[in-house]
Amino acid sequence: MSSPQAQFNYQHFIALLERLGVSEQVLDPHILSGLALAITVAPDLIDPEEWFPLAFLDESGDVAEPQFRSEDDADTFYQQLLMLTDYWNGKLSEESPLQLPAEYCLDADGEPSTALRDFCDGVLIGFDWLDEVWTEVLEEVAEVNGDLGDVFDSTLVACLLLNDPVTTRASLLETDGIIEEDQMTFEEAIEVFRTGILIVANFSRDVVELLEDEAE
Repeated sequence: MSSPQAQFNYQHFIALLERLGVSEQVLDPHILSGLALAITVAPDLIDPEEWFPLAFLDESGDVAEPQFRSEDDADTFYQQLLMLTDYWNGKLSEESPLQLPAEYCLDADGEPSTALRDFCDGVLIGFDWLDEVWTEVLEEVAEVNGDLGDVFDSTLVACLLLNDPVTTRASLLETDGIIEEDQMTFEEAIEVFRTGILIVANFSRDVVELLEDEAE
């Protein structure tokens, strides 16, 4: 599969899903975007074919990959997923903090927008899929870089808060004893996420480079 060159376009992707007849079988584009970001910042070498099936997760957590009408249709779809990871790789290479698309913001009521919630849902799906990888890596570097674990945890909490504010605030109170006044505001959560995900990405980039050198 050749490397795509064009920049990812959400409206084009939505139209493409309709044309391919798989719009009802694929995760929401904003969820896919978050998933692609989580894969992009993984501290491991991940072949695209390993995570592609996650695009077809249903509500029960099962994967039901659609039957594309042709190989060309399938290739066109998967090229879009590669373009998503290329998009986030480019964003992560820019100056910090990470610049999120304009729709990943707070709405007129000061609540996380639907697009932002969906995006964070995708990030969480990716982090959950990579849980064993992250757990192992964070344990290995804890003695020499204990701050990384704190950054990762804060980034995850910020993402949870933006994805499901009510449940996350209740959990922070009941589990950690943190009253709402002492919890992150939504504005703070966005900044914590933008900054934290970049730190995590920079660390993972170094790990991946070492793994690539070892593989040569």
